[in-house]
Amino acid sequence: MTKEQASAAVELCFGEPLPDGTFRQWKSRGRIHPATPGGSLYFLSDVLALAAVRARHKLEVASKPKPPPKPRASPSRPPKGADNAHWKGDEAGYHAVHYRLRRMIGRPNECSCCGTRDEGSRYDWALNWEGNPTVQDGPHGQYSTNLDDYVRMCRPCHRQMDARHARDIEFGRCG
Repeated sequence: MTKEQASAAVELCFGEPLPDGTFRQWKSRGRIHPATPGGSLYFLSDVLALAAVRARHKLEVASKPKPPPKPRASPSRPPKGADNAHWKGDEAGYHAVHYRLRRMIGRPNECSCCGTRDEGSRYDWALNWEGNPTVQDGPHGQYSTNLDDYVRMCRPCHRQMDARHARDIEFGRCG
C-alpha cells in the first residue's frame, strides 16, 4: 500500500492502517464507533475499495451541475396591508397599530416636541391629543387606528403630554 492510499483511507474512512494488513476505524459517519472501545477492525483491502468508491462518488457529485431552483407554488411572503386575509383595519388593537406604525412609517428617531435627535434617547409614537384624534379604549390605554394621529416624541415629552392629558380629563377640560 502506498502512502497516498493510506492517507486517502485515513481521510475517507476515519481510521488508521495497521502493520498486519488490517484497518482500525475510529468513527463511523462522523460519530465514535460504539462496537469496541478502540474502534472496529476491517481488512485493509476492503477499506481501500471503500475509499476508492467514496472518492469516485465525491468526484461525481462535484461534477454534476446543480438543478435550477424549483419555482415556489406560493409567494414567499404573505400580502401586506388590506390584501392580507388577517387584516383587521379599524378593528386592530393597540399593539397591532403600533406595529403598523413602525412598519409603514418607521421607528421614530427625533422628537417633534423638543426637537432632540440624540441617539442615546428613546423615542415613541405618541397619540397627538391636540389634533382631536378618534380614539378607542383598550386594555393598554387609548389609541387610534389612524396613523396620522401619531407624532414622534422622546420618552420624557411623551410622558409629560400623557400626564397633561390625564389631568385635563380629570378636571373635565376634554370633551
